Amino acid sequence: MIHTESRRVSTGEEFRPDPGLKPVYIISMLLILVLGVCWWAIPLAIFGEGAMGLVIGALLLVFFIFYVIWVQMYYRSIAYCLTEDEITWQRGVWFRKTGIVPYSRITNVDIVQGPLMRFFGISSLKIQTAGYSTQTQSEIKIEGSTEPKALRDLIMGYVRGTTTIDTGDRPAERKSAATTEDEILTELRAIRNLLENHRNQRENTLPGQVAILNHTPQKADLQTRSDPHITDLFSLLRLKF
Repeated sequence: MIHTESRRVSTGEEFRPDPGLKPVYIISMLLILVLGVCWWAIPLAIFGEGAMGLVIGALLLVFFIFYVIWVQMYYRSIAYCLTEDEITWQRGVWFRKTGIVPYSRITNVDIVQGPLMRFFGISSLKIQTAGYSTQTQSEIKIEGSTEPKALRDLIMGYVRGTTTIDTGDRPAERKSAATTEDEILTELRAIRNLLENHRNQRENTLPGQVAILNHTPQKADLQTRSDPHITDLFSLLRLKF
């Protein structure tokens, strides 16, 4: 097994696969050529005409050299980035592909490591989303990761809303939807308490003071317009909370 240098993935910074991904691609294609092509190409080249063997060998050599060059270009085109709300990715040599996967759509993250990837110390992360849950192919695959478990925990932390975000001086925890709802409920309960105090104050007001307030034109008009709304809002808050 070849040990590669581990690199930490930071939020907001673009990262690429480990260089060990390149030999994995090249050796995989070499095995495909040996097992899928050479078993019939070599006998044909030996027992066939001499020119036929040279042509087949030259074509295989040209194809393999072209594939090695393509792997180098493809590796340089791969890039990923984890933001506070989504994963962005890009890849492609001749046809550039880019994509965005929001954390709200991610359902599962699987770690995949074949024999060659294990030898070079890398893994791939298959990210399943709600739209791809019934399909065998994942929506996005992060390749060439040397710390797959840490990266998976980081992604799932964003999905659950528990990952801390490095803001420079101090870390700030990413608020989840549940935390936001709790803050809203707290504010609404505070409003309800204010309305209860307002109603209690009005009930405890002396009759003479009420009469004076009611005979003041502006006060009376304000009371007539505001009391129904306050009553309705108080009833709604009491019903909900």
